[in-house]
Amino acid sequence: MKIYKLLFLLIMLYSSTAVVARPKEIDYSKSFKDGDMIIQTGLGFGVPGNHGDSTIVPPVSVAFDWAKALGKKDLPFSFGGIIGYGRDLDKYTSLGYKTEIAYNYFLIGARIFFHFNLHKELDLYAGLMFGYTIVSTNVTTSLPAGTSVNTEGSYFTPGVVAGARYFLTDNLAIYGELGYTFGYINGGVAFKL
Repeated sequence: MKIYKLLFLLIMLYSSTAVVARPKEIDYSKSFKDGDMIIQTGLGFGVPGNHGDSTIVPPVSVAFDWAKALGKKDLPFSFGGIIGYGRDLDKYTSLGYKTEIAYNYFLIGARIFFHFNLHKELDLYAGLMFGYTIVSTNVTTSLPAGTSVNTEGSYFTPGVVAGARYFLTDNLAIYGELGYTFGYINGGVAFKL
């Protein structure tokens, strides 16, 4: 956990010093121009609200962001959406009978970010996510009469996100995100459309 706190501190420190040194003429990075669209896909670690003891499928997500400059100063925002899937497994034994419960998580949500645009290839951003996670279960048991499991575990998923995209080419980037979303840590590839 210390490494995550250190990484978060370094991102905040870099962001705060770079904002102070920002030139009066805003030169948006090639990752953010009004009207640009980015799709990204990746893997995450940890599902907020998960039920299982072990991860079978880590959080896999696909997100879409549309860049829009707002206001008189053309503030760099993006708006988009996210979908995701993850699966956990819970195993236990009671009175010699084995039971396995697989939890499936499906996320659908909306995202809004402010982009700092401090470097030509680096797009730092922070923002909010509002989603809904649908949870379903599959139960396998050796109990003769079966078992009853409460499958009403779906929940509203608000999130705060800090992320970065580093563009390797004009249209290809790698990204990383920290925060309370579908996974606590997410990373993968992003493509400018």
